[in-house]
Amino acid sequence: QIRLSELHHDIETAEQKILQATQEFQQLEEAIQQKKISEAEKDLLLKQLSGRIQLLNKLRQEALDLEMQMEKQRKETAEKQEDINNLQVAIESLDSKDPKHSHMKAQKRGKEQQLDIMNKQYTHLESRLDEILSRIAKETEEIKDLEQQLTDGQIAANEALKKDLEGVISGLQEYLGTIKGQAAQAQKECRKLQDEKETLLQRLTDVRQERDELEIVAMDAENMRKV
Repeated sequence: QIRLSELHHDIETAEQKILQATQEFQQLEEAIQQKKISEAEKDLLLKQLSGRIQLLNKLRQEALDLEMQMEKQRKETAEKQEDINNLQVAIESLDSKDPKHSHMKAQKRGKEQQLDIMNKQYTHLESRLDEILSRIAKETEEIKDLEQQLTDGQIAANEALKKDLEGVISGLQEYLGTIKGQAAQAQKECRKLQDEKETLLQRLTDVRQERDELEIVAMDAENMRKV
């Protein structure tokens, strides 16, 4: 009886623990849904994301400006090349002794030098644009990673605690099952002992009744002998 009482007490305790753990688990699940990462982590990620987006926008604007400069440079280069070609045609049409001949040749050399500088400037702009486009691609990937952390990555915040609680609940349920099994066995044994006790009491009653009957028979026999 004492053991059975202890088992019942253990069952009640285990059930209370399971209920408490289940409630905590449900609260945690709700918290995970509402606030999957801490505010500090979220603020940091958002700050990083904002900084990356600002930098990306700046790089895109710079790339756009460079493309406009390069387009302008291409037009100016084409015009300069056309001037040089026209001068060359004019030079070839003049007599080498003509004063205009040497003047036009000097003009052509000056424009060729300018064209060379313009080509170098264009190459520099082209190299700078390639560099910026590479940075844009890199920053875009960084932004995607940060956005991924703010979505898929959020679920990792309380996942470990969630698994711990699942383990606790599972362990408590297993323990409760064991305790209930022990209680059922104890109840079975208790009923068996109770049955044996009742059998013994009935046997004792029967023995006493037989003894009383024998005593009566003995007393009757003794009385008859005296008569």
